[in-house]
Amino acid sequence: MKFYFNLFFICFLILISSCSNKEYFEIISISDNDNNLNSFKGFSFYINEKDIEQDFFEIAVLKTDLDYVGNFFFDEAFMEKLKNKVKSISADGAIYDTTMLYSDKKENYFIAIKFTE
Repeated sequence: MKFYFNLFFICFLILISSCSNKEYFEIISISDNDNNLNSFKGFSFYINEKDIEQDFFEIAVLKTDLDYVGNFFFDEAFMEKLKNKVKSISADGAIYDTTMLYSDKKENYFIAIKFTE
């Protein structure tokens, strides 16, 4: 009986540690352009690159394996995680990228952008 309790306790600890250390967004590429990357001006989210009225440059591609098919931008917790990741790399916004779709994977891609002055 003690063996099963110890086994359960170890599995429980592994479960807790794996859930608490989850990195929701992975940076799969980043730009070499480091102009003004030390100032965060705010977070803007765009579905389409054509909606952006300011000049910008791309600084990173973010990937997440969170299973969202549809209107993830209405999920406040997801958008807060995206905002925090964008802020951590000193970007000003993110564009949802629909060009990097893989038929057998459920991943979402975002392009982190920085506005030019």
